[in-house]
Amino acid sequence: MFEINGGFARITGYMDAATARTKYGLTGLTQGGNPVALWIPVDRLALAPSVAKKVEAEKKAEEERLKREAAKKKAAERRRKKLAEEKRKAEESAKTAKASGEAAPKTKTASDNGVKAESAGRKAAADNAKAKTQTEAEVVKKPAEVTAKAEAKPATPKRLTAKLKDKRLSSLPSKAGPTLSMADVVEIRQKGLELLEAGECESLKAGGVASTAGFLFVQCGGISAGSGFTQFPRPQQ
Repeated sequence: MFEINGGFARITGYMDAATARTKYGLTGLTQGGNPVALWIPVDRLALAPSVAKKVEAEKKAEEERLKREAAKKKAAERRRKKLAEEKRKAEESAKTAKASGEAAPKTKTASDNGVKAESAGRKAAADNAKAKTQTEAEVVKKPAEVTAKAEAKPATPKRLTAKLKDKRLSSLPSKAGPTLSMADVVEIRQKGLELLEAGECESLKAGGVASTAGFLFVQCGGISAGSGFTQFPRPQQ
């Protein structure tokens, strides 16, 4: 209800006559001109329940709309305050960092990465060259360097013993001949057995007089690097 005046109650807002006729089905408008409103006698308010319901529904709808608008305004105000607070904190942090002399970490550029990669490549190439040189040096060691031993060597037997008849030594000479004495045969088999027991050879391929004067040799089998030759001094004849 909007107002009561002269025994009548105005239960709608003002509107034009066409809207009043369409909305409320009024065929005649005796109160007021244009704009008009729906007026009914006060004592007949209870007889117009449908109109009252419409008015009440419109009133509630308007109240809900106002509430929604108020809620939106409050939410927008909260967001504005939050953004302002975040901006203030960011500015304070920047000022603090500047005052304490803190500097942002330097970002690595593509050129920096390229220089490091090139340096790493040169180092890897140098390491490979060094390893290759060391390997080649080990392969071409002089016979005296290959056979030098820090520990004392047990005395070589003068004839073939049971150990020197090991089946693993079957590829080595077992009898004296034109170029080998029995002492040579014993020395070759003794060296082959030592290499097998030390794990320096997986198997034995051959043995005999070396091309270096005064030396004998034993050749390992199953060697993946180098020639597998081991040279050692020939026993005194």
